[in-house]
Amino acid sequence: MGKSVDRAFLAADIYPKWKRRVAAATESVRIYSPYLDRLAVDLLGNAALGVEGVAVVTDLSPESGAFDYRGQLLAIRRLISRGIEVRSLPRLHAKVLLVDGRQVTLGSQNFTGYGRKSRETSLAAGADLSASALVRTLNEWFDEAVPVDGDLVDRLLERLEQPMARAREAIQDLIDSFGDIELGHRREVARRRFEEQLAQARLRSTAEGLRAAAAKSRFSTGQEIAWAQLDWVESGDYRSLRAEHRDLDLTNWRSPDGSNVHLEHLKFYPALLPPDARVAFVRVAQSRITYVWRGVRRGATRKIGDRNLYIRTSFPDGQEDGANLEVWFSWEHGSRNGFALRMQFVGEAPLPVAEGRIMGNPYRPDILRDAVMDAYDDHESWESVLRGIFSPVLKPSGFRHNKNADSFFPFGWLGIELTTYLEQPVLLIRPANEVSRFYQQLSRESLARE
Repeated sequence: MGKSVDRAFLAADIYPKWKRRVAAATESVRIYSPYLDRLAVDLLGNAALGVEGVAVVTDLSPESGAFDYRGQLLAIRRLISRGIEVRSLPRLHAKVLLVDGRQVTLGSQNFTGYGRKSRETSLAAGADLSASALVRTLNEWFDEAVPVDGDLVDRLLERLEQPMARAREAIQDLIDSFGDIELGHRREVARRRFEEQLAQARLRSTAEGLRAAAAKSRFSTGQEIAWAQLDWVESGDYRSLRAEHRDLDLTNWRSPDGSNVHLEHLKFYPALLPPDARVAFVRVAQSRITYVWRGVRRGATRKIGDRNLYIRTSFPDGQEDGANLEVWFSWEHGSRNGFALRMQFVGEAPLPVAEGRIMGNPYRPDILRDAVMDAYDDHESWESVLRGIFSPVLKPSGFRHNKNADSFFPFGWLGIELTTYLEQPVLLIRPANEVSRFYQQLSRESLARE
């Protein structure tokens, strides 16, 4: 039953099914539609039977509200010139294809090119409906409709040219005005939402955000937490953040439901280090982390709305406003002119900590700013930007392969945990005393609930 229902009821472009049914017709094809254009002409061109079996019922009056009335008249003239009968029925609003007097396709889709790009629903009935009340009514409408004369269509095209031009201009002005008003309203709403998020970021402490991210972590390396500390490697040439036990594998993490997250060996992944949520990309080996990269991440040009923008990212620390992420948008690769957003990332969706700023003297700064803020307000577009920022990388641009773990991690035991953001791994690396306090607090809260 499921497949037959899906074949009959469609929430998609019905034109391909129209085309197949018209081509298979052996007796007659009729279109009932208030709106049509060249698409209807082309559709009926697929009929194998003679034009004497093909007809169109429409509403010739502009009162029907055809968006492109001139285009409709031109399509009707083409149909008539091909010998296809066209009839006019006042107040017709049905959209129906009737084939061989028994096969019915009906729905919301008009017989226009615009209709093919719209969100439409249709029913393509497979049963023989020749004896149905529906087909009887369609036949009555056909008999009631008045044949359209080609000379009348020519006269309408000639005498209504100026009114049609004025109507097209007025409709286009209406569309443009609507677009301007709707865009202005959407940006006003987005502005208020941005300001709310600014206030939220100012109220949220970095420590609280990191604790929330840790509480969401459901992954382990086989024990409750992976412990590690800076230690000299065997050669004594440099220090590495080494797991407490050699049998621990920092590249494989398991969750209670049995699912796994695998970190690619020697790939760089984002990491957060308390207390001020310093952000870095760390290269994860099976039992150690030796390399830390905190440079500028230079992303490729991305489509932001309808604009191609170049994005680069930096990870500042020790900022008074709490920012640990700055995203810079510009028109060109390497440009010093652009638009920057300063944000705070603590393992969940980054929040803005300051108004976006025009940097330098970019070309059309208003368009650049609007493109970025429109993308920020679009959940899917902004997640795409952030996914690119926090995606793991094998060879970071500008990284000099310094064995520099001791420049980022503090001495003493550290707890390594894994969380995910946008389905991408993020490491939380915290001092042992903070981890202990965190789990003690969780334990107390659990006991209180019991």
